[in-house]
Amino acid sequence: MDIPMQIIKRYEPYRISNNLFNIGSHDNINKRIKEVAKMCGIEKRTSFHLSRHTFAVLALNYGMPIESVSKILGHTNITTTQIYASAPRLVA
Repeated sequence: MDIPMQIIKRYEPYRISNNLFNIGSHDNINKRIKEVAKMCGIEKRTSFHLSRHTFAVLALNYGMPIESVSKILGHTNITTTQIYASAPRLVA
């Protein structure tokens, strides 16, 4: 996991709290997600929740263990994560 560690080290001097990254408020996150979607030509309504859902479905689709996805999303109960496992899968 060299690349993730390089990213973490690169942004370490900019931390202003105990959080790994300074992501701001929920409103700021939604605003940033919408800006990125616009730059990418995505016209669908986007949100923080949609981005979490998309990550979970893609991670499971590409073979990440459900226990890992659950931990990354901060779910206390794996049954919450299983909702993402029942989402439609991508066809390779």
